Amino acid sequence: MAAYDFPDNRHFHLIQERTSYYFPDNCNTTTSLIRGSFPAGFIFGTASSSYQLEGAAAEGGRGPSIWDTFTHKYPDKIADRSNGDVAVDSYHRYKKTQKGVIGITLLSHWFVPFSDAKQDRHAAKRALDFMFGWYMDPIVNDDYPSSMKSLVGKRLPKFSKAQSKLLKGSFDFLGLNYYTANYAAHIPLSVSLKPSYLTDSRANLSSVRNGVPIGAKTASDWLYVYPRGIRDLLLHIKREYNNPLIYITENGVGETHDDSISLKEALADNVRVDYYYHHLSFLQRAIK
Repeated sequence: MAAYDFPDNRHFHLIQERTSYYFPDNCNTTTSLIRGSFPAGFIFGTASSSYQLEGAAAEGGRGPSIWDTFTHKYPDKIADRSNGDVAVDSYHRYKKTQKGVIGITLLSHWFVPFSDAKQDRHAAKRALDFMFGWYMDPIVNDDYPSSMKSLVGKRLPKFSKAQSKLLKGSFDFLGLNYYTANYAAHIPLSVSLKPSYLTDSRANLSSVRNGVPIGAKTASDWLYVYPRGIRDLLLHIKREYNNPLIYITENGVGETHDDSISLKEALADNVRVDYYYHHLSFLQRAIK
């Protein structure tokens, strides 16, 4: 099967039966990764979402979170009407399962031009500006991306000189969540295109091109597996934002709950091993 205990030099091996469709760049899937495949200062860690794991919703002085309120008030908004009251009960089980976790958030997708046309390449860049640059540019370059200022115009607030000064360089590190990618196609300017948050970037986003998805579909309808995106995004951040210190705070894949398989079968989690292997491989490429 697989061994992936990173703190020492035990190998992170892949089983031979690889689902190659998870990996659009045809990486050699028989290669193994070890701790030594990464620089000495590289840190491996884990993180979790309290609502998804803890349970014990009314214990230990815990008050309701916004998710508690939402799932109790609108149970029909959840496909199986589930909530986090018990979750995986890590509040009671944590001593057997984990020693401690930390997590912070800044979400980003990667955007792939729908075609090689210049206008689609520009659309992909704009889409990234509107999702990621919206937050990064002010704290690195003291203002919004030029594409946002141009397309949003007067509807985009302006920073005062004092605000810009406070923002620029005001972070210690970047916490990055990466999961997926979308194709981005140019949307021509039209009088029928009403200005809004959804249309300002003039980029049509899609997970499918010519009937073919950008990667393997997962249990989440928005998440298609695209490991190369983590490399491309990291290199973009290095080039555009002065190579900041980065912690990848989220990266993973969900699956549909299946009561028909045994716990032993579920723990033979080849899909997730494959997912992490390929993302770590592209992360290694970015470092190199």
